[in-house]
Amino acid sequence: GIISGGTFDAEPYYAYCAEGFAAVNNGDGTWTVMPLQKQNLVKGWNWYSSYLNITTENLLGALGTNGNAIVQNTTWSADYYMEDNEWVYDPHTFDVSKMYMIQTSEACELALTGNLVDASEITITLNPGWNWIGYPSNVEVKLENALTGLQPSHGDEIKNQNDFAQYYDYEGTKMW
Repeated sequence: GIISGGTFDAEPYYAYCAEGFAAVNNGDGTWTVMPLQKQNLVKGWNWYSSYLNITTENLLGALGTNGNAIVQNTTWSADYYMEDNEWVYDPHTFDVSKMYMIQTSEACELALTGNLVDASEITITLNPGWNWIGYPSNVEVKLENALTGLQPSHGDEIKNQNDFAQYYDYEGTKMW
């Protein structure tokens, strides 16, 4: 059968893990099937957020040694130095409500496993001006539903790496 969770005494073959899941070796002869988040990173800058409960060390470890790399958000950064084979960074708690920028010197796949966060319990604080916000859900929803609770003003914008939406509020018509 197809596996979408649980701990097993033998390695469950990846072919049997449900889409969006992977088997993780616990190091004690058991394997746990957990949610999997994959993103193909291009050479250069990439926007990244996660819907998994991960640590900074999980993220940096998953990036591994794919050439020189930089990971940053608006208040923190980590740099990978290939010649020293190490990440250099100040302690940091990964925040699913934030967007991160990842720069790689070569294209690679970033694959992380972890427990899903409960997006309904995540508060995203917006400050005046531009904000780097994360998308802490593994489910696609319409923009107006994702922004429930936001009180936008005419002309407000939201962007991702490829697209944007602008809020329109004119003569009683309000929409993204």
